Amino acid sequence: MTKFTGKQLRAAIGFVGLSRDRLALEAGLNVRTLDRWCTIDDVIKGQTTKLSALVAALERHGCDVTEMGQPRSSLISVDLPPETLYRLPRKFGGVLSLVEIFGETRTHESVIQRIRNVTSRIASVSEIGGRIFFDYIEGDALVAGPGNRNRSVDEIDDREMGCIAAERNWKALLTGQPQLAFASRGNLQYLVLTVPTRPSGDRSPLATRTVTTSFRGNPLRV
Repeated sequence: MTKFTGKQLRAAIGFVGLSRDRLALEAGLNVRTLDRWCTIDDVIKGQTTKLSALVAALERHGCDVTEMGQPRSSLISVDLPPETLYRLPRKFGGVLSLVEIFGETRTHESVIQRIRNVTSRIASVSEIGGRIFFDYIEGDALVAGPGNRNRSVDEIDDREMGCIAAERNWKALLTGQPQLAFASRGNLQYLVLTVPTRPSGDRSPLATRTVTTSFRGNPLRV
């Protein structure tokens, strides 16, 4: 069973940016149980199934609670060739859906609306004055929680993750083409797709916004 302390749990909740009510709901816990665990500084003792459900809920939001307060594993990000998309298993159907949507429309609002029918794991950014800012974050986005909305991508708490995300978004904006990557940190592995878009009514050939979705797992092992 995964062991962690109440101090690590409090840090993890702050990292993912969720309220305790929301986290308890996602983990299938009573919020009073979660509140009680948060007051414990030593290792939390409870039912294995409940603790495992809590760990799984945090991991879906890109957080390994056991790593909180510990030296962080290095972040690895590898750009993947577009043809990788055609070899993906069903688990990554949301990534494929975003590619299909991008092929039909590049209007930002339309892309967001349509991808929401497939997944709630969405983040988007806008280019403003030579920098990119989060303008939309929903669900368990890989890079940041909802609390990072309107923040510059390169200024989020996880600077390493933010820098890699900024680079991926800039590539999409400058090339006008989707960017596919594999990201790994510790036991968390994700496939990430970022597509360039334009606001409704903007007929400029240049993209000024992007939409990103991510799915947990290694495409070579699934």
